[in-house]
Amino acid sequence: MTAPAPHFDVYTCALEGTNLIEASAGTGKTWALCGLYLRLLLERGLQVQQILVVTFTKAATAELRERIRSRIAETLAYVRDGMTGGADPFVPRFVAGLRGAHGLADRDIEKTLELALQTFDEASILTIHGFCQRALADTPFVSQMPLSLDAVADDDEFVLQAANDFWRRRIAGDTLDAALAAFLVQRKDSPERFAELLRRQLQKPLAEVRWPAEAADGAAPLADTAAAFAAAHEAARDQWRAGRGEIVGCLQAGRSQLNAGSYKPDAIDAGAQEWDGLLACADALATFETEPDKATLFGSARLSTATKKGCTAPAHPFFDAAQRSLDLRAQTETLLARARLALLRELLAEGAAAVRKAKRASRVVAFDDMLANLHDRLADAPALAGALRERFPAALVDEFQDTDPLQFAILRRIYAAGHRLPVFLVGDPKQAIYSFRNADLPTYLAARAEASSEATLADNQRACEPLIDATNALFGANDRAFMLEGLAFQPVGFGDKPRKAFVDRSTPAADTAPLQAWMLPTDAADAGGESGLAGEPALKKPAALAAAAQATAAEIARLISAGQRGEIALGGAPLRAGDIAVLVRSHAQGARMREALARLGVASVELSQASVFRGSDAEELERLLAAIVDPTRETLLRAALATVWIGLDAAQIEALASDE
Repeated sequence: MTAPAPHFDVYTCALEGTNLIEASAGTGKTWALCGLYLRLLLERGLQVQQILVVTFTKAATAELRERIRSRIAETLAYVRDGMTGGADPFVPRFVAGLRGAHGLADRDIEKTLELALQTFDEASILTIHGFCQRALADTPFVSQMPLSLDAVADDDEFVLQAANDFWRRRIAGDTLDAALAAFLVQRKDSPERFAELLRRQLQKPLAEVRWPAEAADGAAPLADTAAAFAAAHEAARDQWRAGRGEIVGCLQAGRSQLNAGSYKPDAIDAGAQEWDGLLACADALATFETEPDKATLFGSARLSTATKKGCTAPAHPFFDAAQRSLDLRAQTETLLARARLALLRELLAEGAAAVRKAKRASRVVAFDDMLANLHDRLADAPALAGALRERFPAALVDEFQDTDPLQFAILRRIYAAGHRLPVFLVGDPKQAIYSFRNADLPTYLAARAEASSEATLADNQRACEPLIDATNALFGANDRAFMLEGLAFQPVGFGDKPRKAFVDRSTPAADTAPLQAWMLPTDAADAGGESGLAGEPALKKPAALAAAAQATAAEIARLISAGQRGEIALGGAPLRAGDIAVLVRSHAQGARMREALARLGVASVELSQASVFRGSDAEELERLLAAIVDPTRETLLRAALATVWIGLDAAQIEALASDE
């Protein structure tokens, strides 16, 4: 078990070196970042332009910018009149430390904070891509980059162009071996698929691509082997067509000499049907779409190993012909796979260079290029790292668990060990297990190994104490709850930030555990039997999803109803629908949940990244605007009148239509 890191103290931690701060959800990560920012301003005398703050989305950047600005303004107000805007104890304690341990006068504190607010629009709070773009644009001579580049959201057009050029040059012409061309078609390869492979490679420029040693062999012996396979296929085909019944009968008659488990009558019949399919086509290469299974029972090699001791294997010329065809087929398929790998190796090597050249000629740069370009320039121009350190002598990195190897390599080259500049990497390694975030746990662990200090935010400032205790008990029961080496669950305490009190008098205390797991009913329960019995069949996925949505909606409706009766309160006020959140994994689940709530008369708001043009409101607006644009078309007018916004039902619309 990994030893727990010491608790992070934002008031007294050293402002130097690379510091890794593990922050579980709700433990005050943004609060700590704001505190560190203020300390860098007032204790290190840095200006807002000199403190680099990096996070990974524009939304997070905007939120962090506002939170830091608010904390500066709150601290300035407290120094001036002793008033603070809330119950947060940070500002009074922090200012007391500035006045005492650091001996700063109030006037000096005011001047620093006033300047910070006046110049805050220039604060360096950026996404990682924005930082890389600024670093290159602001140091064109040191970085040796063009003075002007247009940013594009993605480089799909250039990647597809490179893949198309490669396909035309190496595959679509008349130089490619016919067997390899047929194999690529069977593998469903295309310029679009090659472009996707190239795109994946370009997105991870530091990834080590490991090719099998045979991938460099190319297709030297391919033509001869493919020709031999075609001949063997044709020979087996002729024999099969001339004597199929005799061949199958020979094998069935010799079953007593063979392993009974392998050579059952049904297995022999299945093998014969496979040979019917394999030998139906004169083109041997077309058979790669079907993988032989029971057909191998007709090969002399399989017959030899399956013959009982002291017995003689059934004999027929086809068995040797079949074995030769199967052997040459396997050899040809291996060589074709190697030749395809050799092509892909060329694609990734030549395609990456072609994409870079095309973008350079068009004077554009994609978001991923910003990272790759800065990384390359830092390697080629060491003076660039020094210039960036001089400009940003302190860095705060938010959501560090989302950092990939390329991003960490950039940070490492700028703030290399030995410079002792203050760098704080704040994140939750438990979130690095989520593949949808493109997070990278090995990168986090590498940073942990290199950090000069490691600490953890100890207390949860968001959840209620019983829920915190329950979560600690659940995940603390297993030392390897997350299975991955180096990733352990660290229990958290109950923070001192005030919460709204939650009071539930709607059910007995025994039924209000802070953390509950609901079991879906089984098929037997769904049919009227009891649920939860071992061995009963689970619900099919559609029924399970529907049952989960219905149960959740019913519980929400119960909670709201109890709130209206005064039995459940949050912060002294009756529980409302807006106090409840439902987390789902997909838009489809969100829509299902909304519909289940609507059936119970509970209104809900769905938060998603889906386009507003795909929602029901957009459809209603389209019907209304269509009627306004062309009011003489009765069908459009009826559709507009039937919208939720106007709200006429069929009888009302019919009454209007019949009233001249």
